[in-house]
Amino acid sequence: MTCMIVWDIGRKRPEAPIARRIAVRVAVCLILVFVRGSQATAQDPGRVMESEPYDLLTLKEDGQQFQIVPLEMPRRRPVTPAAGDVGLLVRLQKRPEQQYQIKWADIERVQLFEELVLADAAALVDENSFDAAYDCYEFVKKRAPDFPGLVEAEQRGLFREAEFWQQAGKYHHALAVLNRLNDRNTRYPELKRTLGVVVDRLVEEYFSAEENAAARVLLADLDRRFPGHE
Repeated sequence: MTCMIVWDIGRKRPEAPIARRIAVRVAVCLILVFVRGSQATAQDPGRVMESEPYDLLTLKEDGQQFQIVPLEMPRRRPVTPAAGDVGLLVRLQKRPEQQYQIKWADIERVQLFEELVLADAAALVDENSFDAAYDCYEFVKKRAPDFPGLVEAEQRGLFREAEFWQQAGKYHHALAVLNRLNDRNTRYPELKRTLGVVVDRLVEEYFSAEENAAARVLLADLDRRFPGHE
């Protein structure tokens, strides 16, 4: 233990058959996504959320890090350093029976377990491991439903997944995910444009297959979500 840690005592759909067929296609895409997600969960051990909960303390000296017993607080919120000489009382995860006091001047940062799980989710999204990332979001929701950054992180994951399916040419998949995002935040950056691009490609496919009614349903739904969409 370094000398800086000291002992302390203390989100009107048409009802025509064609509309239902489109809805079924989108629903199937979502089902495939969730099935794939459950498989990924079973085959992807070792994520942060699977660890015994801990907060991470980083010291200024050499960036030393210590896993500590989750801090006790009325609401789990990112820790803001206190001014003055007030110290932070912590218990090491490996030595929970002892309490230590650390001066704020010696602390680089304190990351709560929820922050670590969201950081892990962000990395998973960047790796296109979307289902694993959604598992992380659900985990944090259960621990702290209103945790700062959770809503934004989940919406980012949805948009990135929609982009992934769009680039892969899986437009029904992309539409399904974009609809989920739209249900959460109609003003998400680039949502209107991306949804227009995806619907445009699907309309082209329907017209090519002479499924004009299906194309009209998609266009009507887009106009319902974003009236006057170009």
